[in-house]
Parts: sequence; structure tokens; C-alpha cells
Amino acid sequence: MKHWFSLPLIAALSIFASAVSARAQATQQFTATVNGAQIAYTVTGSGSQTIFLIHGYPLNGELFAKQRKALGSTYRVITVDLRGFGNSIAPDQQGSIDLYARDMLALLDQLGIQQAIIGGHSMGGAITVRLYELAPTRFLGMILNDAAVFPPTTVEQNMWIGYQQQAPVLGAPSLLPLLLPEFLTGHTRSTRPGLVAKVSQLVEAASLNGLVGGAHALQTRPDFSQTFGTISVPTLILYGEEDSLTPMEQAKMLHVAIDPSELVIIPGATHGVVREAPAAANAAITDWLSRHFGS
Repeated sequence: MKHWFSLPLIAALSIFASAVSARAQATQQFTATVNGAQIAYTVTGSGSQTIFLIHGYPLNGELFAKQRKALGSTYRVITVDLRGFGNSIAPDQQGSIDLYARDMLALLDQLGIQQAIIGGHSMGGAITVRLYELAPTRFLGMILNDAAVFPPTTVEQNMWIGYQQQAPVLGAPSLLPLLLPEFLTGHTRSTRPGLVAKVSQLVEAASLNGLVGGAHALQTRPDFSQTFGTISVPTLILYGEEDSLTPMEQAKMLHVAIDPSELVIIPGATHGVVREAPAAANAAITDWLSRHFGS
């Protein structure tokens, strides 16, 4: 039996389908009380598999706005504001990689998420590896994006001490001249003022408690070298080619140390590759996801 549809009906059906898809990808914002802190998080999409993303210092979950949009049609994407960053509230200036990881584990428990593809950027990468140490069975896969997972040198430790001293006196905006050259290439900073403004807003949204606690966490982050060899889930290592804060040499060392891993280096980008080169970053992530998780 043949079925005939008028053009207006087809157009209406197309609009309806687009509206349903848009609702499925809509980003919803929530808060949860975790270990004495109020943690803000967003949920995008409603796929059967969850991608759980943890930002770096001193940013927030909006770092992954482009990834939410790209992945939300297939996966449920959760982005988190660590305590003291973005819309989350920290009760004090305490901060450590272990504390943040335990916050994330408690949030996964509250949300009833038994397993997820968990990823982190910069400090979020260290938190991701610590979370793996605490609860490896919660991982379906791992994404390490310009991850700060090697112990800091003495020079870097002193840099983070300086951040802890400067932030209370001069505030978050005073950190921008130090952070922006690490996060975006010179070419990007000179040609994309809108992106510079957006990244600046992410930094300026951090509270004093977050700025001090996060800098202390990076100053005192542990050596995870004994853990890399125990990671047994598919792992994507994604780095900007021009990253000087977590240089490409570290990415290659990670790739060797984590046996089930794939390394993707994005040219023309530095530490903020997921915002500086989102199309290339998303292409790498979606390709990796499709090959390992069938979506």
C-alpha cells in the first residue's frame, strides 16, 4: 500500500523531529550536596551511556560546552563544576586531587551512575586518574585531555604557591595574564577576541576558595606513574601540539605507559585544545568513541 504525504505535512513532521531532538540535547542544570560542598553539574542528552567530564584549573564545566553539543545527541554528557569553581560552592579553601576525586565519586553515587566514560582536562585529568585509583570498576573508558598527571617540578610548585598568594590580594582577573598564554596560542589570542573573552569569564567565575584550593591541589599533586600501567580501559590521550604547561613529551610518555591507549595531537592548539580547536577535538573524541563503544 502506498502512502502519500503533502509537503506541509512533511515539513511539520521535520520540525517536530527537530524539536524532539533539541529537547533530547537540551542542557539541564542541577546541584548536589557532596562532602560538605555544593556541586553544580549539567546533563545534556539522554543516551544509554554516560560521558562524565571534569574541568581543569581555574575553569568550570562550561569548558566542555562544545563537547556537550557534539556528543549530546548520542550520549548523556555530564559536566561538573568542581567545588569553588563556576556555580559550585566550597565551604573553605581546602583543595587536593584526592578531595576532588572523592567529590566526583560521591556525585556518581548520588546520580546512580555505576559506569561511565570519564574524562578530565589538566587538573581534571589528575582527578580522573585518582578516581580510577579509588574506583576502577566505575570506568568504561577514560579521556585524558592535556592532563596534569605528572608530579610538579620545583619551579611549577613555586608557581602554584604564587597563585595562592596572589589570588586573595588581587583576585581572579589578576591571574589572566598568566593563564591565557598557557591556554590559548598567541595567534588565537590576537585573532579570536570572543574566545579570549569567554575563557576570561570562565576564570573570573572562580571563587577565592576555589582559586586557592585548586592551586594547592596542583602544587601538591601526587605521582601517578605507578598507576598508569594498571589502567585497563580504553583511553584517549588528547593534547594540543603547542602545550607548554603539559607538553607533548608527557603525552607520549602517557601513551607508552597506558597500554590500551590512543594518542591524538591537535596541531595549532595549546592547553585549551577543547575550546581552541573544538572541531578537531570533537572529531577525535567521536571517532574514538565509535570504535570502542559502538556509537
